Amino acid sequence: MVDLDPIVERIAAQVAAIDGVSAVALGGSRARGTHQHDSDWDLGVFYRNALDTEAIRALGYTGQVFEPHDWGTVINGGAWLDVDGLRVDLIYQDLDQVEGWLVDCAAGTFEIHRLVGYAAGIPTYNAIGALAEAVALHGALPQPTFPDALREAAPPVWRNLAAGALAAAAMHARRRELAACVVELGLAALSEAHARCCERGEWVLNEKGLLERAGLSSINRVIDGPERLLMRVQLVREQLALDVGWGPSDI
Repeated sequence: MVDLDPIVERIAAQVAAIDGVSAVALGGSRARGTHQHDSDWDLGVFYRNALDTEAIRALGYTGQVFEPHDWGTVINGGAWLDVDGLRVDLIYQDLDQVEGWLVDCAAGTFEIHRLVGYAAGIPTYNAIGALAEAVALHGALPQPTFPDALREAAPPVWRNLAAGALAAAAMHARRRELAACVVELGLAALSEAHARCCERGEWVLNEKGLLERAGLSSINRVIDGPERLLMRVQLVREQLALDVGWGPSDI
């Protein structure tokens, strides 16, 4: 059982009563039991057809309420609330869409979307991982496990992305374009980290501590300045052990 703050219990019940809401679940570090004393409370709001965001605003809490699809597709919106000094984040999920991704995930198919805060992109199976770790507070939700098909299919996709990012980093390094080079090196490293976690059947819900989880924390010491960019590209390539079709002489 999760020890809920009474304020969070109240908000979860209020949100669950809003038209269109099918389920409310505790997510994030609070659901995993890895939270700090000052961690936010994340509540997944699973809805069908439409979500009455005006009803969320009418609850009267301080903060900002977004519309569905304001943030993108995989995590399509939410609300940042401050309730008596407690930070509560609502995370919207279209349940019909999530159920479709659940079928795709079981077959080992997925897409990677752009989303602020996800430097390597956010895969559609992120929503399935959130389901797997969530604690339902109101309503019923599937409790998926990591599919074998995804363990097989996802790593090559991520490694192909990593290889392309390294090639792009080398191009930017030759041109002394620091910002673009560092971005591509980060994309390469994070993509390889995704691949390694998928091979182990581990959900990745965000990029916090991802390199450490994947045994790639030493890359943080490589990407630390503008000097000798081409050498840094080669060092990252060696640490990721990726064959990208070019060697040291090419950079």
